[in-house]
Amino acid sequence: IGRFQFWQWNKIFPRFAQARSLNKDKSNQIVDVHFENLLQDPLEVVQTVYSFFGWNLSDKVKTKMQAYLEGTLGDGSGDKSKKKKHDYKPEWFGISEEEYAESKAFLEYCKEYNLEMMFRHSEDMEG
Repeated sequence: IGRFQFWQWNKIFPRFAQARSLNKDKSNQIVDVHFENLLQDPLEVVQTVYSFFGWNLSDKVKTKMQAYLEGTLGDGSGDKSKKKKHDYKPEWFGISEEEYAESKAFLEYCKEYNLEMMFRHSEDMEG
């Protein structure tokens, strides 16, 4: 699955990047989120997205999100003991760090939008 997804995104991503570059006047409709940041501080990422679009993130919603993340929502949906760790390593799928780093689809997009390419294992992202 990982190898296929890598191949697929290398085919799809250039189309996405082209559409984005052709619609620079719509740049206020796209916000880039680093997966690593989402793992490290999901509420901060949500706040950033809300702020980007000029939306208000109410205290009630923040409290519910925090409760979900802590597993204290009351309905069991945030119970971390029931969730499996999302863990993977690209090399498990035959994808080397070099191959990932040299992927033109990701590299060109990151250069165009001044984003840092990140290649980390899940254990490196835990806080």
